[in-house]
Amino acid sequence: GLESIIFRVAVVIKAMEKDTGHPLTSLQIHGGVSSSPFISSSLADLNTIEIIRCKMKEASAIGAAFLAGLKSGIYSSIDELNNISYDKEVIPKNNDKTIINSYEKWLTIIKELK
Repeated sequence: GLESIIFRVAVVIKAMEKDTGHPLTSLQIHGGVSSSPFISSSLADLNTIEIIRCKMKEASAIGAAFLAGLKSGIYSSIDELNNISYDKEVIPKNNDKTIINSYEKWLTIIKELK
């Protein structure tokens, strides 16, 4: 179900933190699945980070358009793209322990399958 998406993202976040030595404090999410309140709040709770969700449902398409704009010279640099504003919504952490318990069980099962 949707939990598997959340759990896989958590594994990637933890690997990134380990590799960089820096904890993640926020995560921007985009695209269709990001519109799920369950996904957003569970990611915040499981990873104890702030989730920033773009209100534009097809932000992935916008990203492709921005890259095309960079390549064709419409935008001069990534810095110029960083200055483009868009509506966003911050998802607070609810400290829901249910998703954390489910994640720990999932990790145990994954380890047993190896």
